[in-house]
Amino acid sequence: MEASSFIPEWPHPTALSKFMSQPPRPNQASYLKPHSLTASSLLVAVVLLAGCGGSGDPFSYVQEKGKITLTDGSMIPAPHITLIFLSQTPPADPKTYPPQGIAEVNVADGTYDSITSHKEKGVVQGKSKVIVRLLDDHDRPITGVIGVEYTDVSKTPLLADTAKPDSFNFTVTKYSGPAQVPGGRNYQGMGNPRPHAQGGVQSGQR
Repeated sequence: MEASSFIPEWPHPTALSKFMSQPPRPNQASYLKPHSLTASSLLVAVVLLAGCGGSGDPFSYVQEKGKITLTDGSMIPAPHITLIFLSQTPPADPKTYPPQGIAEVNVADGTYDSITSHKEKGVVQGKSKVIVRLLDDHDRPITGVIGVEYTDVSKTPLLADTAKPDSFNFTVTKYSGPAQVPGGRNYQGMGNPRPHAQGGVQSGQR
C-alpha cells in the first residue's frame, strides 16, 4: 500500500503571523470547523497506514469438525454446549498470540461442523487444548453434569491436533463430585443463589 503523494499547502509564515496578531472576530471560530480537524486526522492516519506494511495474520487456520458425547455414547444433557480451542502454538511476537477457536455443538447429536477463530474460519493449525462450556437457556453456566476437569484449561485432558482429524472427536466422563442442585445446575456465584446447592463447584464466568 503506497501513501498518497498529496502534500497540503500550509499558509506562508508571514501571513499566518499577521492572521494571529489580528483581534478575534465574532465568527472567527468558523475557521476551526470539525471537518478541518477530521481531514488533518485522516491525512495522519493515511501516512501511518502506509508505513505499517500491510502485514497479515501470522497464523494458519484449518477447518475441522467433530463430535462430543459422554463415555457411554449418550448425549450431554445441556441446552447449549460450546467447545473452546486454546491453541498451543507459540505467539508470533510478544504482542501477537493465536486466537482461541469456538465451536457450537448440536446438542441433539453432539456434532459440530465448524470452528471460528476471531474473524477466521477454522482453528489455528497445530495442537489446541479444549475446554467444554455448558450453558442453560439463560446463558448461565451449568455444573454437575460433566467432570470439572473439562472446564479448566490447566486440567483438561482434551487435546485436538489438526494433523489428526480424529482428535476432534471427544468423549467426556459424567460428574462424580459432591451432590448438585436438582437438574445438575448450580447458580452460586452468578447472582442467583439456590438454597439447595450442597458443596457444588462454583460456576465460572462465561
